Amino acid sequence: MKHEQIKLIALDIDGTLLNSRGEIPVRNRDALLAASERGVSVALASGRMTDCLSPFADEMGLDCPIIGYNGGMVRSEERRVG
Repeated sequence: MKHEQIKLIALDIDGTLLNSRGEIPVRNRDALLAASERGVSVALASGRMTDCLSPFADEMGLDCPIIGYNGGMVRSEERRVG
């Protein structure tokens, strides 16, 4: 069986990336940074407004797409609406 390289990790932040205090655990941050360093694209998603997600990407030092409004708006790595 041939193993394919993972190309994208898209994950919801609430209840997935964040802990119960609304913080990004070090282990989660480190895993996403390691994936990014290996060439895997990371995208953050939420039902929240896209502007609410940018601080989480900034906190992790990730230039990544942001999917907000339950998929109703997508912003590129440069935070342009696409």
